[in-house]
Amino acid sequence: MRRELFLDLHTLEKALERRGYRRRALAGPFSLEWRKGGYHVILNPRPHKVILRIHYDSDPSPFHSVRTKGRDLEAEFKRIIREYKRLRSVE
Repeated sequence: MRRELFLDLHTLEKALERRGYRRRALAGPFSLEWRKGGYHVILNPRPHKVILRIHYDSDPSPFHSVRTKGRDLEAEFKRIIREYKRLRSVE
């Protein structure tokens, strides 16, 4: 699933941390890849917006088969946005 969002990248990263996501260690400390269980979120910042891609790793093998559609992905996306909005209201 891919969405273009007009959000603040720093606050979105905080929201991901609060939801239990961790940066992907192999990609380095400034990685824009986040994982939580089988969920994999990739952030792609652009001027004035962030492109968010989320998928679920359905097969943990090195061939990396993924699922990009489903109700659970929609629900997880909504939870991330809800946490983002909660953090924005506090700031």
